[in-house]
Amino acid sequence: AFVRAIYMLVLMPMFCILGPLCYFIALHLLGMIKKMGGGMSRDNAMKAMKEMKASGGGDAKSLYGDKYFSSVVILLFVLHPSLVRETLYLFPCQQLEDGLSVLRANPGIVCGTAMHWSWMVFVATPSFVFWCAGLPGIALYRLKNFSQTHSNGIVDLDARFNEMIDLTSEEPSRLDDEDVMRRWGFLYRGYERKYYWWELVVTARK
Repeated sequence: AFVRAIYMLVLMPMFCILGPLCYFIALHLLGMIKKMGGGMSRDNAMKAMKEMKASGGGDAKSLYGDKYFSSVVILLFVLHPSLVRETLYLFPCQQLEDGLSVLRANPGIVCGTAMHWSWMVFVATPSFVFWCAGLPGIALYRLKNFSQTHSNGIVDLDARFNEMIDLTSEEPSRLDDEDVMRRWGFLYRGYERKYYWWELVVTARK
């Protein structure tokens, strides 16, 4: 259990971040190779890429960036229950018959020793702060900002007042913007806008 927890906490976040990055880089390079192999010379392909970037509408960097960010969010939240479970495996101790207290996940580590505290301080606690609590906290903070801010970046005071007196709960917000939907839509797309935070409740229950 101890070794599994360490591997999970180290390798899974790296996979969530680097896996989609490698995939979309390979996908982009494959598309370029197909264009060059389809009768387009290298110079013409580079020229077409520059024109596409200058036009702004079909910016490949923005398109792949949104897909990459969305993939990372999905993977992290899918694996979040496992990361929490493996993190919590590193905390509890158990008493042996002779009164010795050892780490439940690894009986070779005596609780209260320098080795035990080093694992708690440098592995278990940072993992709990960043993955168990930090990931949902950051998502809630971002979604809350998007729910209160309109596309022009200015908070609509009339809409906020109407929401406070419960006249309406479906005021337009950045949650309906296409760029926000592409990046964060996994967390709120299936719910009414006033319940944009419900996926985080589901995550907490898991």
